[in-house]
Amino acid sequence: MAQITIVFDTKTETLEDVLSDMNWGQRDIKPELLVEAEEEAEEEAEEEAEEEAVELDSDGVPWDERIHSSNRKMTKKGVWTRQRGIDPSYFDEVYAELKTGVAIPSLPISDDAPPPPPPADAPPPPPPLNLETSSVEDGEWNWNTLVKSLSQAIKSGEVSKADQDSALKEVGVELFPLLSVRTDLYNAFAAKLGLKQ
Repeated sequence: MAQITIVFDTKTETLEDVLSDMNWGQRDIKPELLVEAEEEAEEEAEEEAEEEAVELDSDGVPWDERIHSSNRKMTKKGVWTRQRGIDPSYFDEVYAELKTGVAIPSLPISDDAPPPPPPADAPPPPPPLNLETSSVEDGEWNWNTLVKSLSQAIKSGEVSKADQDSALKEVGVELFPLLSVRTDLYNAFAAKLGLKQ
């Protein structure tokens, strides 16, 4: 018996659609194969959704390596375990950032619509980024390396909270968690603080 393998994108079409495009009728395919293919597609979609989801603790806070234990375990109350020996005021500061960042939904960015005009009493926009000084020698930053480098710089005393806030303001972001969706600003932010990968 010959075996045929058909490859298609389960996000955009079903096995039935592919077969009908090939002029095969359902009479040529065993119904259990169709069900099996659909179940596999659903499982793949669920797995992808789980991978993209951010896990929150019972307080609605995401895990953050700056303040939470690296093993990602939760306490009996369902909150992330704190790092050992962390300064309580630093913990409270980062925790407040995370709490605020989670509560603020990100807005979709559309290239089609122009931004609305600022209100008359709005502060002036931040200065444009100097892209020549915003690159990092070792390459592009991602959220994990940025958080890790910033955490290490803060712990070692190279960067203060005031430095962080100033750099955020210079790149036009109010809170550190809100920088996570602005990948275009990672290099500029890191350069302003002198972070190294």
